[in-house]
Amino acid sequence: MLDVSDGLVADAGHLAAASSVRCVIDADRVPVHAAAEAPPQALVSGEEYELLVALPEQATAAVGPEFERRFGVRLTRVGSIVAGSGVGVVRAGETIEAPA
Repeated sequence: MLDVSDGLVADAGHLAAASSVRCVIDADRVPVHAAAEAPPQALVSGEEYELLVALPEQATAAVGPEFERRFGVRLTRVGSIVAGSGVGVVRAGETIEAPA
């Protein structure tokens, strides 16, 4: 778990590098703050004060409610972890270039 202070794409990159995996972010699943100028901004902005958590897929249903109760934050699945390295971004099922 880490805070998203450098932006979701950048911090997912830190997680991927530290864990020797590839993070694939589904841009359509990323919550967008009302103050964001456009949905792609939610991928690179670090002003949302969010957390990035990597959990096994089967653990999410069990951990999610307890996490929300304990920390007051609801988990939102925004992607997956796959073999490889770095960060990929998809939108509508198609790979797109990660915003800078």
